[in-house]
Amino acid sequence: MKEQKLREYSLQLLFQFNFLKEISKEQLSFFKQEFPLSSKDILFIKNKVEKVVSSLDELDKIIEENIIGYEIERLQRVEKNILRLMIYELLFEEEEANLVFSEAIRLTKKFATKEASKFIHAVLDSVHRNKDKKDGA
Repeated sequence: MKEQKLREYSLQLLFQFNFLKEISKEQLSFFKQEFPLSSKDILFIKNKVEKVVSSLDELDKIIEENIIGYEIERLQRVEKNILRLMIYELLFEEEEANLVFSEAIRLTKKFATKEASKFIHAVLDSVHRNKDKKDGA
């Protein structure tokens, strides 16, 4: 399956985690029944979300450092989770910045609002610039 679709399903599972505070076998079974996912796809999604979840404190700190004039508690859950997922890919998986930016915008337009995409882009741009400063230091 294309990585774009796997990201969408990862975002959906991450969003569910916000409410359930766990990733259960039942959730994964539901995903497998409702979506055209192979066992390999399910494992990919589960692993990705578990990695993001294990880094939530650090990711949220990074988000807080890069949202000017906002508090993280004010962010919509879907926007916060898009940022978490894409910052994780940018910083921890070291995905190419152009890919992360375009995927973040695509996910935001699909699951949030077109207007939110500007905000998401600005936050990711700030994270990316700060990463470059640290890498260059």
